[in-house]
Amino acid sequence: MKNMKIKFLKFLSLILLGATISCDNAVEEEIFSQLGASNYLTSQDGIETLLFSSYSQMNNSHAGQRYFAADLPFQDTWGRSGSWEERTAEPLTFFSWTSSSFFVPDVWVDLYRSIRDANIVLKNLSDDFPADFKSKMEGESRALRASAYQEILAFYGPGPLITETTETLINPRASQSEMEKFIEDEFLAAIQLLPDSQSDWGRFDKGMAMGSLLRFYMNSKQYAKALPLSKQIMDLGKYELDPNYTAVFAADNEGNKEIIYPVVKSGTAQGKWLICITLPRDYPRPDNQGTCAAVVYGRDYFMDLFEPNDVRGSVHMIRSYTSNTGESIVGYGKDESVMLKYPIDPNASGAFSNNNDYAHVRYADVLMHRAEALNETSGPSQEVVDLINQIRTRAGASSIILANYSTKESLKSFIMEERRREFFFEGKIREDAIRNGVFISTAQSKGRPAQDFHRLFPIPLAELDANKEMTQNPGY
Repeated sequence: MKNMKIKFLKFLSLILLGATISCDNAVEEEIFSQLGASNYLTSQDGIETLLFSSYSQMNNSHAGQRYFAADLPFQDTWGRSGSWEERTAEPLTFFSWTSSSFFVPDVWVDLYRSIRDANIVLKNLSDDFPADFKSKMEGESRALRASAYQEILAFYGPGPLITETTETLINPRASQSEMEKFIEDEFLAAIQLLPDSQSDWGRFDKGMAMGSLLRFYMNSKQYAKALPLSKQIMDLGKYELDPNYTAVFAADNEGNKEIIYPVVKSGTAQGKWLICITLPRDYPRPDNQGTCAAVVYGRDYFMDLFEPNDVRGSVHMIRSYTSNTGESIVGYGKDESVMLKYPIDPNASGAFSNNNDYAHVRYADVLMHRAEALNETSGPSQEVVDLINQIRTRAGASSIILANYSTKESLKSFIMEERRREFFFEGKIREDAIRNGVFISTAQSKGRPAQDFHRLFPIPLAELDANKEMTQNPGY
C-alpha cells in the first residue's frame, strides 16, 4: 500500500507543480488559473490532490542533507570521498557553510512550497464541502503549515510568515515571538480538527500533531507545557516502544506503533539514500543495493558511548567487517566504524530506492522529552530515571539509579548523552545540542571554529535576491 500511495502522491505532485508553479513562495490564488480554480478546487479530489502536494514537498525537505546538517556539526560522525565531501561534509564539519551552500536553500524551498500548497487548500475550503471533509483538510493543512514553520524556525530563525490571507509575495521576517505563537496556535487548532487516526500512513492525525507540538515545546524550552502534553500522548494508549529497536527503522516499518510522525519514502529518488552513503564501497551488500562514492563514519569516541550489550552500538555500529573481497576491515581505532542505523531494504533496486520510512517523532521521543522536562522543572526524580530506563532496557543497556544523579545538571548531561545514543542519524542531535547549550561548545572542544551565530543557518542567497524585505542572519 505504501508504494502505491506514494507513487500516486508524487505523480499528482509533479503534474500539479509543473502546471502551476511560477514562484517558489507563491500563495496567491490566481497562479492556479491554468487548472481552472473556479471548478477544479471546488472538488474534493482537487483539494486532496493539492494537499498531497504539500505532503510531498514536506517529505522532500527530509532529504539526506537535512540529517547530515544535524549530525555532522556535532562531530560524532564525519564524511569523506566524492564531490559530496567538498559540498556537504566539509562545510558542516568545519562550520564553513555559506548562504549559497547547496543544502542551505534546499530545505528552505521545500518547506515554503509545502506552506504555499497548504495555504491554497485553506483558501479554497468553502462551506460547500461536507463538514467532516472540510474539518479534516483544514486540520491537515494547518498541521503541515505549522510543521514547516517549525523547521524553518529551527534551521534559519524566523522567516516571512505567509498565510492564506497574505496578499504580497514580498514580506519581511516575522519576529521570534510571532512565529512561535503562530506555530503553537496552528498545532492546537489542528489537534481539535484532526481525526484520531488515518487510513493512510504518514498523514496527520491527532497524535502526530500532538507529537509535533511536544517537540516544539521542548525546543522552545516551554517545559511546563511539554509535561501535560507528553502525558496526554502517553495516555492515548496508541503508541508504545517496539521491543525490537532495529524494527523501528526497517523497510517494513509502516504501521509501527512506536512511530508517531512517519516521513514516508518511496522506492525511487525519494528513497533513503542514507543507507548507501553509510556503507563503504567494499562493504558486503545484496545485489539490489548500489554504492555511493561518499561515506559517513562514526568516530571512536562516539562508539565508546555504548555499553557492549547495547544493540544501538553493537548491531547498528559496525566496528569491523569482512569486505566483499574477503579482506578483514577494522574501522574502530581510526574513526571509521560503519553506522548502519537503517537496515538494508531486501526489496530495493538501487542506491536510492530503500523504502525505510523516517521516524521524525516516535514514542521514545515522548518518553525522553518527558524525562528532560521533568528534570528541567523539578530536578532528578525516580520518574525521570524510570522513563530513561525504559529506553535503555529496550536497547539492552544497564539501568541507571537515582542515587548517581544528585543534581539537575548531572542528569541533564546524561539525558543528552542518552539522546545521542538513541537518536543518532535521525536529524535530532543538532536541535538537542542547541536546546541543551552544548552545540557550539562541543564543536569548539573538537577544534572547530564554531561561533554563536552558527546556531542558525544563513538565509539562502536566492531568497535575499528575490525578497528585498528579507534580512540575513547575523554573522553571515
